[in-house]
Amino acid sequence: MKKIIAILVVLVLAFFGGSFYLSSQTQKYFDRYLGIISKTDGVSIERNSFDKGLFSSKDELELKISKKIVAQSLGTEESLGFSDILLLVKSDIKHSLFSGVESKSKVEIIGENEKFIKKFFGSNHIADIISSKALIGDIKTQINIKDIDFKEDENTLKSKNVRLTFLSDDENNLANMGIGLDELSFSEYRNHIKIEHIKYLYKPIKALDVKSFFTKLVEGSCNFSIDKISLEDGRAKANISKFSSSSTFMQEKNAEFLSNKNMINIEKIYGDEISFKDINLDFRIHHLHVKSVNEFLAYIRESDPSLASLEQIGRLGEKILSYKPTLFLQDLSLKNDKDKKARLHFQASAKEVSLDGLSLKGQLSLDTTLSEFFYQAQGFKSILDGGQDTFFTNKNGKYILDFRYDKDKKDIIINDTLTLFDMTD
Repeated sequence: MKKIIAILVVLVLAFFGGSFYLSSQTQKYFDRYLGIISKTDGVSIERNSFDKGLFSSKDELELKISKKIVAQSLGTEESLGFSDILLLVKSDIKHSLFSGVESKSKVEIIGENEKFIKKFFGSNHIADIISSKALIGDIKTQINIKDIDFKEDENTLKSKNVRLTFLSDDENNLANMGIGLDELSFSEYRNHIKIEHIKYLYKPIKALDVKSFFTKLVEGSCNFSIDKISLEDGRAKANISKFSSSSTFMQEKNAEFLSNKNMINIEKIYGDEISFKDINLDFRIHHLHVKSVNEFLAYIRESDPSLASLEQIGRLGEKILSYKPTLFLQDLSLKNDKDKKARLHFQASAKEVSLDGLSLKGQLSLDTTLSEFFYQAQGFKSILDGGQDTFFTNKNGKYILDFRYDKDKKDIIINDTLTLFDMTD
């Protein structure tokens, strides 16, 4: 019995001691995060209060995002009348040895933008943030954006259950990021767009500092899916169901290079006059020079669009091509609603931004003729039949179009007989 009591005493002491330790560490964690955020250009933070307790604490701060950052994020000029965004963040924090630290924060817009924001969210309360960390383990964060229900004249904007998730370590390096939403819709007069159930997850092979996570090409994977997209413009309707994509970057034997594999699948695209299914895209890029690509991305990201030099963009693009990356279109295929299939594949590479460095070879195949494959487009039947006779050869019931680039002739050769130059004469 004494041993049991002793163990219980030790556990109680550890619990209260751990809780006190975690309460003292909580403000350090928060301050470290705030230090990272405050280093961002155009962002400033002012803490109103931090009340520390044994099992719980309260934090209140104001975060200011400059109008310059707002304009840049929207890709517009600062002179269009944007004002600084002021956010009030109130956090209730619980901490104990067993449960670790859990923070629940309420985010409100304050200041001169408050009235405008209320039109969309119904109040100035725009988001809730839940963050948790065990004594040993990563930090899990989820940002839940409040639903939007905006209507003005014939314009509407609605969102349901928009959320962002992050996983980070003790050093504030990000291990993954996810985005999800149940519904997003927009209407303007007769034009309507509705997107249902989006899921996105980006996961680098190892955790990265915040800046590198969002800006650099690294090893990792990205997955994205949408259940349904509905489009309508008053005259026609179109729908896309079950869209999914995956992209993976893998290090090659030479660590200076990455290879990229991409897969896109769509269950069905259909509308008033079209219907295609089993749409697949599989393409790969080999031998991407990481440093050159990151230099290109940095220049594009940091340059003012109106001042960006096309000459510099060309130079950076040529530097990437100088390492001879290769594009493989493994498969681009789809079926019509009569189960007839079309498929395209090719291999392409370029040494420079000109036709002199181009290498290209591929094939387009059809299970039936062009006009039968696109039978719903009867208004173009004569054009399709003309294209069928000009470009395709019948090989055992399949209609084939082979193509390649001829460096000497500097022209695309089709089925070893026809060239693009011939067609334009």
